[in-house]
Amino acid sequence: MGSPRSAAFTTVSRLMSPRQYGSAHSTETSQPPPDQIAPPQGASLPGTKLGFMTAVLRSHAVFGMISIVLSHSSTSIPPTACPAAPCMATAALSLAAAAGPINIDGKEQPMKSPFADSHHTASRRALAVQVIAILTASASSSLPVEERVVFQSGGNAYDTFRIPALIEAGNGDLLAFAEGRVGGRGDSGDIDLVLRRSSDGGDTWSDLEVVWDDGVHTCGNPCPVVDWSDGTIHLLATRNLGHDHESEIIAGTSEGTRTVWVITSTDHGATWNTPREITSTAKRPDWTWYATGPGNGIQLQSGPKAGRLLIPCDHIESETKHYYSHCIASDDHGKTWTIVGRTPSHQVNECAVAEIEDGSLLLNMRNYDRSKRARALSRSTDGGDTWSEVTRDPALPEPICQASMVACPGGRVLVFSNPANPSGRTNMTVRRSRDGGRTWSKGNVLHAGPSAYSSLATVGGREGLAGFACLYEAGEKHPYEQIRFRRINRRMLGLDRDHGRVANDWTELLVPGSLDGWHILPGGTWAWNAGVLEGRITKDDPRHGLLVTDREYDDFEAVLSFRITKGDSGFYHRVEELGDAIGVRGFQAEIDPTPEVGGLYETRGRGWVIKPDPAMIEELRSRSGEWMEMRVRAVGGDVDVFVDGYPTASLRNDPGRRRGRLALQLHANQDVVVDFRSLRIRELGRKSDDPPPADRP
Repeated sequence: MGSPRSAAFTTVSRLMSPRQYGSAHSTETSQPPPDQIAPPQGASLPGTKLGFMTAVLRSHAVFGMISIVLSHSSTSIPPTACPAAPCMATAALSLAAAAGPINIDGKEQPMKSPFADSHHTASRRALAVQVIAILTASASSSLPVEERVVFQSGGNAYDTFRIPALIEAGNGDLLAFAEGRVGGRGDSGDIDLVLRRSSDGGDTWSDLEVVWDDGVHTCGNPCPVVDWSDGTIHLLATRNLGHDHESEIIAGTSEGTRTVWVITSTDHGATWNTPREITSTAKRPDWTWYATGPGNGIQLQSGPKAGRLLIPCDHIESETKHYYSHCIASDDHGKTWTIVGRTPSHQVNECAVAEIEDGSLLLNMRNYDRSKRARALSRSTDGGDTWSEVTRDPALPEPICQASMVACPGGRVLVFSNPANPSGRTNMTVRRSRDGGRTWSKGNVLHAGPSAYSSLATVGGREGLAGFACLYEAGEKHPYEQIRFRRINRRMLGLDRDHGRVANDWTELLVPGSLDGWHILPGGTWAWNAGVLEGRITKDDPRHGLLVTDREYDDFEAVLSFRITKGDSGFYHRVEELGDAIGVRGFQAEIDPTPEVGGLYETRGRGWVIKPDPAMIEELRSRSGEWMEMRVRAVGGDVDVFVDGYPTASLRNDPGRRRGRLALQLHANQDVVVDFRSLRIRELGRKSDDPPPADRP
């Protein structure tokens, strides 16, 4: 018979996506595959007896039966309300394996055990996608609202999913990569790179996509990076023969070795090109084992190497068998990749890299010095070409495991995740640092039970101010049962009271080297210098210097990166041009080196409408001359202002203007020195029950 599918089934929608490194150093390679799930003896569900299901399966109606089960579940037993649904699905697959051949698309094919087959077929992959969709939907139902199961181990094609990697694409989509391991939890054998995507901030996820399937061989260690000049995604990964084990590769007795590859997408991960090998320039001949990431790479934002793509990696030397961390880089937007700096000392490997506020880099590494169960750190001041001596940070305990680290754009805040238990892989924890990784917060526990690898990403537009997200391995009996997605709002990290909402439509208004979309009103000077827009005016100038947008905006959310060392500036919004020395009329969010930063002032109107509470922003007093981030959200008559995550002004149902231009100000009759490096905005739809603004033409 054919293969009818229920409405609950999903289909494979795309091919090609990177798998993450099932850690050559995960210490899990010797564990046996997990037991197949079976329903309790004598278990039954209303209207669907397991005995009847078995009989149908034994008559080769495999897909039809699963369709009946899922169709029934969608009406009277929703998967999210029925813990037995995963058991039923897995039991159906196991029974099918014993039943003999089945007819798929007109061809009789043997139905093999989901944990034994090492050969890839399209039908098996399709069935796996369908079952995984049901398993993950059911598993997510018992998790917190902000958490979702993205990959559920135990499907037909993939015994285990491991090695998560998470990025936000240029269009705002979240891309979750993982390794799909066919034969078990081990790091060798038939392993693919797989992908799921979310276009709504992680609430829902697409069908499973296979990015890279090289037959029975091992493709893994996904480490993606976005080139923000054009949105291209470069996915770095590794490959080895499926029958070569890590120990053999390290000893030099394997048939092949580890090779390095890059896969590229120019459409935000919708399609991927053919994997391209870069081993000759990314790996030295005397290195045996090699791993990219896993996690994500970065693009440098400042300094002489701004624009460089940097991928954290690790390797083992053939002669000494020592473990080291290093980076590979591309200075031509991914066309070529070369080895840059290596750590001067060993006993480190899997690593994460971040650019901090002063333009230096921090490398956070898995530590193999078993006398110090803490993360290893190294720093670079030359874009990753060289690295400082390795130190250990006791504030970051670890059980010898991979971890993740990301920075807010501008590097003001670092966020770190790992299983923070020196004696075992449990207690997945996130922490933040405000001083470049020199000190860390106490941390928040995402999952107290078994947990292992993780991948952090900034979400909510390139500025990342809406919050962060973590993709991590977790389970109840062992860490490799699921890969979960968790939104991490700024309040959880002590950064903001706002929950943070992921945005998919941010637009950058300050493009280095250009003032397209802006016009200048006389007063002061504006000039681009090394990616920074410098605003300058002197105290003998009686006119406000203003940079004004050509167009007007209604409801919006904007994120501004600024640094002021002298004088008074401001971010105007919803203003009207006047053509005089003041220039505009409307609201200004204050920018100055005093505690008034973030207050709301109405020019040519009420003057100060709200000043920030000094007690609320005490930490901002000492930051003159540092890069800071301002977020302004204006919806109808409601206006909220945040500076570096601190709420500084909030208005409700204000009668002020609800439409107008944006502008950056240089205050008249003052010496003003202010810099801007980014202004991103997303327009928000006005609620249907809001009255139209009175000043709207």
